Amino acid sequence: NFTVIYIKLGYPRLPMEKQVKLLPTVLNSLEGKPQSHQDSIMLILMPVIGNVSVPNDPEKRRGLFGFSEHPQICKLLADFMLDMLLLPYSALTQQEQQQQQRDQQQAQSTTSITVPAGMSDYSFKRVTAGITIKSDELEQIKLGIVKFLGNQIMNENDIICHLIVASADTRFTVADAAEMELKRITGLLNWDSMNLTIPLYTLFLGTQLLTKTRQGTGKSEHLRSPVSTRIRLKILPFLCKSRGQALVFPACIQVLFDSLYGNNTNPRLKNLALQFSMLIVTTANIQHLTAVASVLFSGLLKLIAGDDNSLKPLTYSAIGKLGNRIPHLVNKDLALLQTFFEALSQEEHDTRLSIREALLNMAETFCVGLDEESDVSSVGQRRIMLHALLASQIESQEPMARFVAVRYAAIVFPPNHAPSRYILLLASGDSKDEISNEALKSLYGRDYKTQNKGSRNSITNDGYKQLILPEFRDMAELLADKAATRMKNSATRNVVGNHILPFSPTVFREMLNYLRLCLAHSSVLLRKTNEAIQHPSNSTPLIGRYLRRTSQTQTGCETLDKYQNLAQQLLTANPSIVPLTCLLELIGTVPDIMASKIIDKLNWIK
Repeated sequence: NFTVIYIKLGYPRLPMEKQVKLLPTVLNSLEGKPQSHQDSIMLILMPVIGNVSVPNDPEKRRGLFGFSEHPQICKLLADFMLDMLLLPYSALTQQEQQQQQRDQQQAQSTTSITVPAGMSDYSFKRVTAGITIKSDELEQIKLGIVKFLGNQIMNENDIICHLIVASADTRFTVADAAEMELKRITGLLNWDSMNLTIPLYTLFLGTQLLTKTRQGTGKSEHLRSPVSTRIRLKILPFLCKSRGQALVFPACIQVLFDSLYGNNTNPRLKNLALQFSMLIVTTANIQHLTAVASVLFSGLLKLIAGDDNSLKPLTYSAIGKLGNRIPHLVNKDLALLQTFFEALSQEEHDTRLSIREALLNMAETFCVGLDEESDVSSVGQRRIMLHALLASQIESQEPMARFVAVRYAAIVFPPNHAPSRYILLLASGDSKDEISNEALKSLYGRDYKTQNKGSRNSITNDGYKQLILPEFRDMAELLADKAATRMKNSATRNVVGNHILPFSPTVFREMLNYLRLCLAHSSVLLRKTNEAIQHPSNSTPLIGRYLRRTSQTQTGCETLDKYQNLAQQLLTANPSIVPLTCLLELIGTVPDIMASKIIDKLNWIK
């Protein structure tokens, strides 16, 4: 004890050159000594370390303090320097006020000193015990620590926390110096290493949060509180660099939720936390992510329901990517999908873009479990409900909702699913080129205009894609029923001159053209493009045989009549080659069956 007192009194009185020269000796002499002795000596060394001159030779520089032979001393110094950097200038003022209060009362004050954020009772006491430091002096000590850390004496992994804390210092001299060092070492660090990021998580959350579910793991006076919001704002961008094992569970989820819903946060930190959530959702190990997916999903939905519109764009994007990786979160309940579609018409423009992105990211998840054919099953019911939702959105006033509905109809349902093709046909005449082109690509293949290779269809031997189409009878019946329903509603029917049509002429023509392709496909003609069949040709007898077989049943006859009526309806209101070709093909291939039904309209045809 006498030796410690002698060193504490004598060492600071030495010339600075002598103090610097003795620094390695004094530092290494602390190994194995009582903690209280180590702390008291460390405190008098802090003003000195900034004056250390290091050799240019990297090997000599590393061996200057012998940290490789004395790792415990290296850790002791690193921990103490971190506490000094965490010590706020306001704590010194508070300490002086407490001392004055005790002097005035001439008794022990009952008022306890508030421990600064990021520190424990013990760490705060050891950097302030028995001495009085002015704010300017503390600034110089911190600046000296940053300079010492920049001398490449210690391993970069061991000083990242120190530099991040220093970069958040309220004195710009300290913060700027730390920022310069951070820029130098950031690219040298392995952000896939758990050993690098665990100290950052501990610093961010404090040992209080990390050990709250494991009471008794440490003395209460050694439990650190979370760092301040100012420091958290510096830590989180570095956590966003982590990959693989460096994304530590469940600590990363604790960081996310404490930033979003804790008391120690602000709007900027919440925004950074949502960027961090994107990292978790997109790069985390699927097993780890699945274990916390429900909690994460609920937390993100809570943000959407909140009033802070600035957070919604990133939140929607995160939900979309989370749903893409964990499909069961979103595809079991269509209520979420409906809510997102409604939000497309209600939120601000930037938020709507994120909602659109989220919906598109989740589209493929709704394919899971929708491959059963039975309409009486729960899956069949969900298919019906999903189709109804898309059918309502395809005529929404919001273009983004219509575009998303087109993508869902194309992705979720198979290409021979007639109801979803009806949705795409409605969109083929959309006033927005982006929507109409997307619908046509989904119907006929990606390169429908040039009739090159398409998409979502099987490949034939010649390298072209074969169009997969619904059964003609199913498609014709569906379009006829939809046309009849729309004619009864003034909001959905179209007036063309003196005539009323169930669809716009553009959409109606596309529907008839599509029906012709379905007819050719059902006649065992494998179509590779949406090019119309010319008659007479080798295809003519095949189509004729199919129509003849169809007409042999009462239902089939009614289907052909409905097809003919659709063609006549458009030809009457808006004469064009498409409906005329439909009539010609129908009557020309089976004249003995269909000609009699139009003979009374010869004058009109002429």
